[in-house]
Amino acid sequence: MAKHELVTQVFYDGAWHTVKLYDREDIEIVRDRGEGQGEPTTGSVEFDLPGHDFNPENVASPLYGLIGPSMPVRMYELGLSFLETTGPGAVPTAFTPDHSSLDITSDIDIRVDCQLTAYNDVGLAAKFITPNQKSWALYLDSSRRPVLHWSSDGTAGTATRTATAAVPATDGDRIAIRATLDADNGAGQHVVTFLTAPTIAGPWTQLGSTVTTAGTASIFASTSWIDVGGTPLLGPLYSVGRFYEFELRSGIGGTVVTNPKFHNVLSDGPFTDAFGRQWSATPVSYFRPNSVRFYGEVSSFKPRRSLGPVEYGPDGVPVKGDRWVHVTANGPLLRIGQGDPPALSALWVENLRGGPVAMWPITDGADASQAASALPGGAPLSIQSLDFNTQAPITLDWEPVAYNAWVEPLATAAAETQLYMLGNIEMDPGATEWAADFVFAARNAGGAAFDGNVLFLHGTGTGGPGDPRTDWLFGFVDGNWGFERRIYEGASLSSIEISAGPVAYQDGRVHHGRVTTVRDGADVDWAVWIDGVVLDSGTLAASSWSTLTSQQTSSGTTGDAQTSIGFVTIWDTASPPANAANAAVVGRSGELAADRLARLCLENGLDFDLIGSASDTVPMGPQPITTFVGHVAEIERTDSSRIMETRYKPGLTMRTRASMSAQPEKLLLDMDAGVVLPPILPDVDNSNVVNDVTVVRTDGSSARAVREDGPRGVNTIGRYPVRVDVNTDVDNTLPNHAHWRVAAGTQTGTRYPQVGVDLDAAPHLAIDASSVDGGDIIGLDNAEPDRARLMALGYTELRRGHRWSITFNTGPGKVFNTGVWNDSGSRYDSAYSTTGGSVVVGTTTSISVVIAAGRYLWVTGSSAPQFPIEIEIAGARFNVTAISGASSPQTFTVDAAPTNGVPAKTIAAGASVRLAKPVRYGF
Repeated sequence: MAKHELVTQVFYDGAWHTVKLYDREDIEIVRDRGEGQGEPTTGSVEFDLPGHDFNPENVASPLYGLIGPSMPVRMYELGLSFLETTGPGAVPTAFTPDHSSLDITSDIDIRVDCQLTAYNDVGLAAKFITPNQKSWALYLDSSRRPVLHWSSDGTAGTATRTATAAVPATDGDRIAIRATLDADNGAGQHVVTFLTAPTIAGPWTQLGSTVTTAGTASIFASTSWIDVGGTPLLGPLYSVGRFYEFELRSGIGGTVVTNPKFHNVLSDGPFTDAFGRQWSATPVSYFRPNSVRFYGEVSSFKPRRSLGPVEYGPDGVPVKGDRWVHVTANGPLLRIGQGDPPALSALWVENLRGGPVAMWPITDGADASQAASALPGGAPLSIQSLDFNTQAPITLDWEPVAYNAWVEPLATAAAETQLYMLGNIEMDPGATEWAADFVFAARNAGGAAFDGNVLFLHGTGTGGPGDPRTDWLFGFVDGNWGFERRIYEGASLSSIEISAGPVAYQDGRVHHGRVTTVRDGADVDWAVWIDGVVLDSGTLAASSWSTLTSQQTSSGTTGDAQTSIGFVTIWDTASPPANAANAAVVGRSGELAADRLARLCLENGLDFDLIGSASDTVPMGPQPITTFVGHVAEIERTDSSRIMETRYKPGLTMRTRASMSAQPEKLLLDMDAGVVLPPILPDVDNSNVVNDVTVVRTDGSSARAVREDGPRGVNTIGRYPVRVDVNTDVDNTLPNHAHWRVAAGTQTGTRYPQVGVDLDAAPHLAIDASSVDGGDIIGLDNAEPDRARLMALGYTELRRGHRWSITFNTGPGKVFNTGVWNDSGSRYDSAYSTTGGSVVVGTTTSISVVIAAGRYLWVTGSSAPQFPIEIEIAGARFNVTAISGASSPQTFTVDAAPTNGVPAKTIAAGASVRLAKPVRYGF
């Protein structure tokens, strides 16, 4: 394998095809977001393909008709993925079901390639279920020695053989561990040998001595699956870290029966290894497909050529002139947000679920002479205005009226008129159930209740003798909601008032209505729903069944009264849940940000991944009428999370604030180790400073937070105000939003807008660097007296041949240094402590500290876990070994030499005393 090997594939004709790139210029993969940018992270790539076969308009190309815009493309680096295990909480292992090829009963060879945070008391691999399906297990004991454990009968007949030496790996190192069993060495003995290697590719070195035991051995052929990464069934023993590969052989150095290469996994779902065994992870998200550097769809093919004839040599390389196709691909947000996509309400989208046979939103403009169907090719409703009192036709007079910001305006008749709207319904004549949805609003400025029809559904049948027709009528009776079923047969009319009041809905709010009917033998079961709740239901015994042929919608006003109607939708199969439709009517207010984004992704054909817990995201307010990209931006802005295009599949990934808090560095770079790309341009400036924040809730209240003092406070550098619009469901959380943004906008320290890593110079960092994505922390050593903690926002990746570099866009990560309860590194800080006298850096070993009246004193003592403590005074950091004093001032005993190398100087009395590495409350 080459040092770095980037594979490019395009999808056409139902399969992925590997293509050879033209090495004309750098391949540039951009995951775009810089500090201060507020849009979701998007991805793009540009590369060249030789010749003109990939010109979709080239009729001479063998790919003509198979390729074109939006063709999927993916790029992946071989060998960068892994199975991530995180300990016992989520039981994260990879497993494959039992198979006859895995039932090895004699000589066996087990190999595991891993990188663990600790190498004691961890499970590596097992085919082992208690109490009676035990085959074998490989693990490390408390002394870091490999142990092979097996059973000859699946129950009690077990044997344990332990290595004579510990694995030669420090915690965090990568190592391959191997165990072999020679069940019969020909001398009436069985022999277990342990070996290690840098990776599973070898070379293998024996670990300690062979373990030889009298008697032959056998392994029970159990029905257990194989676990890699630990087993909950032995001990239990788990592991924390990464697994790159597992290999099982029948016989020592014998036939390979399974070999999952986790380092080449391209998705987070199940995959099949080269030997036909399907591997899954529990849960599936623990497959980390970091090898995929880009997944998107082609937005542009640019055929290019030199002037003059082009001649090719026998190897296909041009010897005169040249032709190539320059390809640009982007993530799905470009396509979804391109042009002017329609902005639809949650209700509109919800009503399209389940494949309705008719849908009329009736949200057309005031000059419309018909109401358009929401279905492709659907017939519109005809509209006619009638005099409310005489029912005589008059000039069309109506208008759309908006009742709130999250449902489109509804059709409303002018004063003293009635709208008469009629449309045909084409239902399956064999349907055995149907449902009809609509929304309505009614109000009377004068306060008096009024009557009127809202919706009339006409059933099949002529209404003549022997051919009854069933109609359904909805409206107001004595100001209350009414529902009737009418059966016409010849001169006979039977009317059944199914529900009438006592609930009144003439309150000026939008309400959701639904009726469902289901054929039940000779009977008809019915139910009426209002606002997601069954208002009434029952069974019409020995009743004639009919489907629907047309609907008549009515919106009338008399005096100050007003009724509005919209979103008439018909299904001839089971309809979506009524409570879901009603949730859309109220804008899905209270929906968690993560749940909203997951639903929106599903509605737009995208996958959704969540890093963190949905419960850590904020409840959203009503979903506004905007585009998908607009929704994504609003969710991210409201929740202060990070949303980005998923790197390895068509979808979005959301990373919660909590998941970004108190996290370790994903990548650690040393400025002095020759791995950081020049130039690196640190800056101490006022970019992105915000010290005065007003947060405003959509159609709600506001809250303001101001940082007055401190290095980035208003009194120090002036006012940097900003307004942030959020869509939370309540007002009382707005102060938290404002204070969090002030904290983020007043972080101190040096900015590093970009930090690059040269993976040619540091191939050992390839896995860590490729794992970094938005919201991860990069540690930068030897850049400041302390390690700089930078948050990755995006990156630009350059590839050419086997050269590889990644330059990260970064921002300060201090705001996410949140405290963790009962953690020794998380201490309460004081903002009310000052020096009681002068301090001479390099000389002073006792400091008097004055605490403001009414404020808490510092903890006293000199022993762990409270001590030592590191404090900072005027930029100098001191190691505090003891604190004494039951009142202010207190005495701090410190080491004379500052911990951050500050040269000798005198600090005047009254200087602020703070923790050197403070943490903060999370939001």
